Amino acid sequence: MNAQRSRITRLLGYALLVLGVLLVVVACQPETPQVAYPAPELFIQPRDGRAPLFELLQSAQQEVDLTIYLLTDRDTIRTLKKTARRGVRVRVLIESEPFGGGENNRRVARDLQQSGIEVRFTSRAFRYTHQKSLIIDDRAGVIMTMNLTYSSFTRNREYGVITYNPAHIAEMRTVFEADWQRVPPRLPLSSSLVWSPINARETILALIGAARERLDLEHQDLLDDEVVDALVRAARRGVDVRLIRPTPRDNEEAELRNVRRLRRAGGSVRYLDTPRVHAKVIVVDRRKALIGSMNLTPTSLDFNRELGIVTDAPSVIQPLLRQLDADWQKAANR
Repeated sequence: MNAQRSRITRLLGYALLVLGVLLVVVACQPETPQVAYPAPELFIQPRDGRAPLFELLQSAQQEVDLTIYLLTDRDTIRTLKKTARRGVRVRVLIESEPFGGGENNRRVARDLQQSGIEVRFTSRAFRYTHQKSLIIDDRAGVIMTMNLTYSSFTRNREYGVITYNPAHIAEMRTVFEADWQRVPPRLPLSSSLVWSPINARETILALIGAARERLDLEHQDLLDDEVVDALVRAARRGVDVRLIRPTPRDNEEAELRNVRRLRRAGGSVRYLDTPRVHAKVIVVDRRKALIGSMNLTPTSLDFNRELGIVTDAPSVIQPLLRQLDADWQKAANR
């Protein structure tokens, strides 16, 4: 019996020795290298103009994919054509029936096709494809509040985020390919971006509900009842809610009614018309922002194709806050 115990003890000792050696070997192995990518970048209109987008287009080597609601800016059209002439595959998904009529888009589509650019009109499965985005070589993705029109570059307050995150770019590619083929996209369960009509409403409501100190919004529209309710609740629980928006027109009674309701709850609203607010931005507690194409309307959140990005990157948040603060000081308090 004693001899058996001795053998077992020796075997256990050998096993522990082998295990210890293995642990040392594993610990000495080099870690799997983490692929670094640049921090996201923010561009602001009309300050930055066409340069951020044109630099990306000029750097493209293989493929450019554009999803856009309005495309009429002549310089942008010329740059897309030059990109295609260099041998880059350029594909454009464009809305065929934007609000007010689609003849300009249809004319531009014909012009682009004649220059060797692949163009398809967007699916009628959506009320509108209001998304504004660009993918460059699976290397960079651009998510914008702006159309590609002259006024977007020169007269409007707009924002765009350039992301180099491979997960973002892959997700944008997944949806582009699905929308190009007019089939539903197969997104990951933990989508890293904000899409209408997939997850935009719940993301916006969650962001507003998470605010503890301050909400800064720069938005063109305020028409969605559920979003207005969430903003009112935030103001009533002591959150400093600040909205910068264009001056409502006399016939926009629903907009005026929601502005008055938010003010009664303790929120603040100011009007900026030069540059005219076309932005779609929400910043939570000065730390996290949603920037994208979605307006605060039922159509935009529930029936359109839209795209936005949530980020807490200082490279985006810091310049964004500086611009929002400057716009707040400039905007009319009436």
